[in-house]
Amino acid sequence: YKPPCAYDIPQVLNVSLLAGNPNPGGVLRSKACGEPPMALANSVYLAVKDAIYSARADASTATGTDYTGFVQLPVPLTVQEISKACLATTSPMPL
Repeated sequence: YKPPCAYDIPQVLNVSLLAGNPNPGGVLRSKACGEPPMALANSVYLAVKDAIYSARADASTATGTDYTGFVQLPVPLTVQEISKACLATTSPMPL
């Protein structure tokens, strides 16, 4: 099961809830599921992806080369993958 991403949501989403439909078998009669934490975890990935696109736009402005296209990012997203996607080099970062 893969939770939906921002691009999977339709532009128009009409939702209605069933009125007067109790759930006596749920915890405190809850109708919730475990998907909200998964969706919140996706927000970190999408925020990093947005930061990568911003870094690539800055690199495009600085170098005159177009780096603003789609970037395929692996999961889990490691520091090395983020650095590579941002077009960062290690030469200006001495230890």
